[in-house]
Amino acid sequence: MAKNPSRRGLEQKDSNSWMVEDARVHFDALLAAASQRGPQRIVDDGREFTVSLSRATATPIGNKLLSKGGPIENH
Repeated sequence: MAKNPSRRGLEQKDSNSWMVEDARVHFDALLAAASQRGPQRIVDDGREFTVSLSRATATPIGNKLLSKGGPIENH
């Protein structure tokens, strides 16, 4: 955690821990950090939340839907 909470936004480059106020103000940076550096922790009055990136994997039905360009009929 940062030694000086008023400087949190400047220290996010090196930390995976955010105060909730900073996470709100810098939401785009929070998402980018989760994508680039892994799970980010948000701390709020004794509660802790984790923001992480989860990439969807291809499924056969999804591939079929996208390759046909429309709804799949169940025949």
